[in-house]
Amino acid sequence: MSLLMSVPPLCPPRCKCNLHANLCSVREGSLQCECEHNTTGPDCGKCKRNFRTRSWRAGSYLPLPHGSPNACAAAGSAIGTLGTSAAAPAPAKSSKPFQLRPKSPQVMPIEEFQDCECYGHSNRCSYIDFLNVVTCVSCKHNTRGQHCQHCRLGYYRNGSAELDDENVCIECNCNQIGSVHDRCNETGYCECREGSAGPKCDDCLPTHYWRQGCYREIPVQPPSAARPLPPPAPSKSAGLLRRPSAAGPTMPCGYAALMGARGAAVGVSR
Repeated sequence: MSLLMSVPPLCPPRCKCNLHANLCSVREGSLQCECEHNTTGPDCGKCKRNFRTRSWRAGSYLPLPHGSPNACAAAGSAIGTLGTSAAAPAPAKSSKPFQLRPKSPQVMPIEEFQDCECYGHSNRCSYIDFLNVVTCVSCKHNTRGQHCQHCRLGYYRNGSAELDDENVCIECNCNQIGSVHDRCNETGYCECREGSAGPKCDDCLPTHYWRQGCYREIPVQPPSAARPLPPPAPSKSAGLLRRPSAAGPTMPCGYAALMGARGAAVGVSR
């Protein structure tokens, strides 16, 4: 009795089409996506000719249960709007068709694409597979965000410039001493400390003065007018002392007699 060993067939390499294809065909030993939604390329990673290059987006599993195709926009339409989906090309004849079915997203390495919507502030973007998001990489001109559509912290939007302008973001330039931090609002006004004022917090309120910061002025009270002194209060020994007269102060009788006696004694001793 012989034991027959079955050898499993070799699995084809992974067919990744950014959710823009349901069918892959083996061509020359590799899988090729049968792209839909006006996309093309080995992995449906860019828009077809006569479609807006910057309108490319990967397909999405949301909203459930059918997801979103995110088809490329037709030339002449606004970026971000869905163009009319062309009929999917007939799959090439192949002896080994490989059918794809949507599966739950998995954590995959970030892959880079050259065609992405970054308003001219970056020429590279990445597709994060497990988030199903295409995001710009290394935004320039002080921009940030998924599509480089926001300004970095410490900068604000130039209202007179378009999103694709190199000068779309202006530095806040807040005074380091007078402001709470180096960030500002959408109009360019900084958040000032107590006593500071001005769009950049580089001035003081009228009630404050500048000395490496704004400090409140302490009002100086004017000297009070001279007032007459009140008369002296009568002494407890008013019966023994008399008020001074023009001739000079007077002394009690007992005290004068005592001093006179001492003077007489001194004269006798001499």
